[in-house]
Amino acid sequence: MSLAERKLNHAIRERILALDPSDIRVEYFRPDEGMMIYHVGRGVIMDLAEEADALYRVGRNCIINKELFDKNFQKYKVTSERKHK
Repeated sequence: MSLAERKLNHAIRERILALDPSDIRVEYFRPDEGMMIYHVGRGVIMDLAEEADALYRVGRNCIINKELFDKNFQKYKVTSERKHK
């Protein structure tokens, strides 16, 4: 990979990290993309996707349905009641 390609990949990654997950308009994403979108590890992404029944495996490839994932992800939101426990 050339220096220009690495700089471009770095710039793209920085722009993705600055976005709010709700601003990203895709129907499906790969686990590595999910790591950048949600700022959690690959294992967490895979576990949450399986829990939400949003994980699709095609051969060795995995894709995740963002709509199903987001609905399940919202149940982990910390409310003011849960913050004080």
